[in-house]
Amino acid sequence: MTSHLCKTVVMLFTEFNMDEAIEVWMEEGFEKGLEKGREEGREEARKEAQREFARKLKALAIIPIEQIAQITGLTVAEIEEH
Repeated sequence: MTSHLCKTVVMLFTEFNMDEAIEVWMEEGFEKGLEKGREEGREEARKEAQREFARKLKALAIIPIEQIAQITGLTVAEIEEH
């Protein structure tokens, strides 16, 4: 169990304090939001690295865009727009 869930359970079985419960739930929501933001940031950084690699391959003009798409995991349309 997470520490927030443990705190909530303890509050339920002892004296329920609404202010304390709200604080615990807000902390948990903040932490979940922070983690989601980190995940989105890592995903965006990965996509940007793929786009940069595709731009460099495209600039070399030695392999077709279709192969660049296969290598990078980007679509042909994504590569052509950059």
